[in-house]
Amino acid sequence: MNMEHIVKLVGYPDALWGSGVYIYAYRLKDGTYVGIGHDGYEHVLYVQHGEEFIVNNMSNEQMNERGVPRTRGYVADAATAIRIAEAVCEPIYGVERLANQRPFHTSYTNGTWIVRGRRAASGQAEVLFVEIAERDGRVLKMGYDTNSY
Repeated sequence: MNMEHIVKLVGYPDALWGSGVYIYAYRLKDGTYVGIGHDGYEHVLYVQHGEEFIVNNMSNEQMNERGVPRTRGYVADAATAIRIAEAVCEPIYGVERLANQRPFHTSYTNGTWIVRGRRAASGQAEVLFVEIAERDGRVLKMGYDTNSY
């Protein structure tokens, strides 16, 4: 099972961070977390459960009083970044071309969300990407990348 399947089953994570290893964190009803580490492609690397998962993977700066990642801007999570990317790309690239890029993958680095599409099964060489400022939702850069995964 890969992250695409997991997201289809349980939805978008409550928090997402990492580079190299991406961590999807899901808050459970009992207040604990399940964290799923993956390589951004097809492989789930680990699954951890419990409050210590969040404490061990986040700095104090990233946590609020309930242990939920804190944001300093309007783009608080990966799901919001994806919605922004879809909204700006659809009028430019079209519904069909956008649909061929799903599911989207996100990463977060230094206040910037990066939303990337995937290579289509047809062997399409270009992968859509959008860089979005966490602080105000501005699109910093967008286009197609031929060097992406």
